[in-house]
Amino acid sequence: MEIDWIIAIGLFLILVAWSFVYYMGFFAITPDLGAGVQGISGKVMNYLEIEAYDTPITYDSTENGTRVLYTDFTWPDYSSNSTKIFSGNQSLPCMIFGNRVYWQADVGIGENKFVMRYHTQNTTLNCDSSFPLVNTTQVIPWAAEKDTLVSQDRIDQMFATDFRAFAAGLGISQDFRIEIETDSSTTDYGSAVLPGYNIYVKENPGMTENNEKVTVRVLTW
Repeated sequence: MEIDWIIAIGLFLILVAWSFVYYMGFFAITPDLGAGVQGISGKVMNYLEIEAYDTPITYDSTENGTRVLYTDFTWPDYSSNSTKIFSGNQSLPCMIFGNRVYWQADVGIGENKFVMRYHTQNTTLNCDSSFPLVNTTQVIPWAAEKDTLVSQDRIDQMFATDFRAFAAGLGISQDFRIEIETDSSTTDYGSAVLPGYNIYVKENPGMTENNEKVTVRVLTW
């Protein structure tokens, strides 16, 4: 009697296990798309982001007016072309001769703050303005601060590239879409979002090398 009970329990467990395996065959195992958007977003941002260096500069003025300031600086190889001078978010007229950069600025009484920004990506000369070098004043830069920025040049290169070629270059086979949002516009790039699917989104806020706010939004489904 006890042996019959043990056999019955064993047969029951075998039946339960077989039923579980049988019915699981009707359900497809899908990848975690929430994790997938993280990976795709990471590859996109690795392409779009660059390392930049911001060098703070201050100038104390005793009066209001327009000044031509300059500083001597030794750039890493080929990075002087990328140099820009900012006052707040405004890019200022500037010129580079050798290891010296000049810029023209409207200054006020007291401390005036500027930022010299450069990066190591190949680019055409940014400091290509023209203004008289009269009554110039030398200022001393502070230590450079490293930052990660979204490259507007790389955004433009991405938009100029066929999407499938761009995705293949990043090693991405899954459908996805990129939205580049600035204060003035939103531009789409990539596959059309299919209706009826769950949409997974990863937002990457940042700044461009031109000191403009930008959000890179990656969508998958």
